[in-house]
Amino acid sequence: MKVPLNWLKEFVEIDVSPEELAEKLTLAGLEVEKVNYQGRGLENVIVAQIESIWPHPNADKLTLCDVNTGTDTVQVVCGAKNMKAGDRVALALPGAVLADGMKLKKTKIRGETSYGMMCSEIELNLGENASGIIILPKDYSLGGDLSAAMGLEDAVFEIEITPNRPDCLSILGIAREVGAILGNKVRIPQIDFAEEGKKCEEWTSITIENYELCPRYAGRIITDIKVGPSPSWMKQRLEKCGIRSINNVVDVTNYVLLELGHPLHAFDYEKLAGHRIVVRTARPGEKIFSLDGEERKLSEDMLVIADAEKPVAIAGVMGGANSEVSEETKTVLLESAYFNQASIRRTSKKLGLSTEASYRFERGADPGVQVTTADRVCRLLIEVAGGKVAKGVLDVKQAEPARRNIRLRVKRINDILGTEIPEADVREILSRLELEVDSAGEGVLDVEAPTFRVDLAREIDLVEEVGRIYGYQNIPTPDSNCRLGTVELNLIHRFESVTKNILTGLGLYEIICCNLIGKTSLEEIGDKFFEYDRLLTVLSSKSGEKTILRPTLLPGILECVARNLHQNQRDIKIFELGRVHFGGGNDSPVEKLMLSLAMTGGRTPKSWDTGYKEIDFFDLKGVIEEYLKRLNIYGAEFREESNPFFRGGQGASVLLEGRRIGLLGEAGPQVRERFEIKSRVFIAELDTEPLVPWVEKSPCFEQLSVFPSTSRDVAIIVDDGVSYSQIRSALEQMRKGIVSEIALFDFYRGEQVSSGKKSLAFSITYRSADRTLTDEEVEKAHSKIKKSLIRELQCEIRE
Repeated sequence: MKVPLNWLKEFVEIDVSPEELAEKLTLAGLEVEKVNYQGRGLENVIVAQIESIWPHPNADKLTLCDVNTGTDTVQVVCGAKNMKAGDRVALALPGAVLADGMKLKKTKIRGETSYGMMCSEIELNLGENASGIIILPKDYSLGGDLSAAMGLEDAVFEIEITPNRPDCLSILGIAREVGAILGNKVRIPQIDFAEEGKKCEEWTSITIENYELCPRYAGRIITDIKVGPSPSWMKQRLEKCGIRSINNVVDVTNYVLLELGHPLHAFDYEKLAGHRIVVRTARPGEKIFSLDGEERKLSEDMLVIADAEKPVAIAGVMGGANSEVSEETKTVLLESAYFNQASIRRTSKKLGLSTEASYRFERGADPGVQVTTADRVCRLLIEVAGGKVAKGVLDVKQAEPARRNIRLRVKRINDILGTEIPEADVREILSRLELEVDSAGEGVLDVEAPTFRVDLAREIDLVEEVGRIYGYQNIPTPDSNCRLGTVELNLIHRFESVTKNILTGLGLYEIICCNLIGKTSLEEIGDKFFEYDRLLTVLSSKSGEKTILRPTLLPGILECVARNLHQNQRDIKIFELGRVHFGGGNDSPVEKLMLSLAMTGGRTPKSWDTGYKEIDFFDLKGVIEEYLKRLNIYGAEFREESNPFFRGGQGASVLLEGRRIGLLGEAGPQVRERFEIKSRVFIAELDTEPLVPWVEKSPCFEQLSVFPSTSRDVAIIVDDGVSYSQIRSALEQMRKGIVSEIALFDFYRGEQVSSGKKSLAFSITYRSADRTLTDEEVEKAHSKIKKSLIRELQCEIRE
């Protein structure tokens, strides 16, 4: 929130510098992110007056002006046409620097001397108007500094307001904080005014159909309004806070919103059918054109403000175009209401519409300030729009807002904060925060929280209030001995950590993609990898067409590959460990932790001595095998599988204990074309659920044997239908006793073996941890392995 210092000073005396104030607010829990100093850079720009104007002798579009600077009269060449003799203007003298960086000097324009420049808003960075020079009010002191005259010299604080402090979303709210911190009294703006004419209830009526969503609605009638521009002081304050000036009526409601923190809305009374207000939920099929020019379709759970026939505003969010204040407006009905914050949040999210009003209602508005804020608007409308306020106010509610009573123990404060704050100081701090304090016994206080402090409900809330106003920096730091403990990760977190360590150790980079994808992304990958009954979608998304909770990681990882290739990254090895969501049986949602991998480019960086070898299917398969091996999983099987997603013959499924847990292969040409990928890319996706328990079975380090090893080779001939994974699985079962390593070193299919057969040769290493093996022991073990292979694989041993 932006808070101008000069505006703040109208509410509370401030006797510290802006820098000191920023530090004190931050220490009290209101973080000041930035202080913008305004009005600087307008040196040598003064208030001057045009004495006379006559045509430029050498240029039809230019004029010459005699301009009174307060001490002298100088000649200025001007191209604008909106001024006349007697006007007071902003005159930039020689030496002044304009918004575009140009430094002025005495110069000749078409043969005539110009001692400066009369400026427009845009030339001084005071607005967007470039159509003419600035015409200043007559009461501005002649020859005075423009910044001082316009009140431009200011410090604007940008303060981060936490969601639990909606009371600080206003100048008054920040003033209360400053008053409590500095110990200065807070001043409330004037709201007194005269009422005229008929009573308010003779003009209109207010009906609330749903008190749960709208516990209170106050309204006033202001007549004889003259809609027009706001005075410059109001415009400047609104603009400093980031709100654009519209007209004096709308500006006043926005001004009070910033000043007192409560949203208000002005309806054109004559545009209300039946001249009355009905607060109700939307009816089936109702729509409204909101003030931003958009047609909004309303659902039946949305609260609306209606007249006798139709909705005229989306309650707490935005008004309707069918009742907006215009130049023809003479009478307004002013709304000041209290709405249920959950209802406003729901409506705002569904419509994708966030406003200054909804932002405040969502966080919790003050239920006791409706009449006060309406009266403040009336006071200002009389001042800036010449309005007359009808007698009385319509204040419809079921009950007065309840004030919360909280029991507070002084000892409890000091126990938690580690302080020794006396009870008298606690009372004073709470009183400075405008909390009512009564004694409830020795060392015990009864504290009543005002309605604007919606965040105060428990004793610990008051302990925090005392601590932050007392000053966290004043709380002593006790000397204590402490030990750093360890936190035991649960199984899923351990699995995630181990997986990321393994894959990054294998040379892959982790990526994180958005959980939301669009329908076109799913269409681009074609068939599903894992079965799901239905997709899960979000009701409202700020990500455009991305409304589907991803059922697979593949679209994200392929988009990442494409993006990197377009940035001339050639060698890409990436993975994502993330969750997918979809509807399972009986409409129950399912969440799974999945692992996706993608590889393209070269195995190693291109080098003069190694050349360049492209990644292929077996590189990706090898990564998965090594990953499973590091998890101590040796029984996984890779089985060829035809899938439209993959290039023919380049796809396989991964099975563990007979269960299909994933797919891997080379993305087919159609998929690559859809993602605009020209290089070959290899993709895998694994369901991690069956892998998680293996984290507890991770291999342990063993001491290396100091005794020598020996190796023997074995070549087998098997049917083509026997997969390598079946052979490997059979061999791994024999890895016990003195067998330490098994490695494939030859593969052959050709004339030397029968048709439909293939030959594979393995080197088997034997080693003992406690002795040197004899040839007899090795031969006996090797012979046993051969017999086991023949029995398990129905193979023959090739001699």
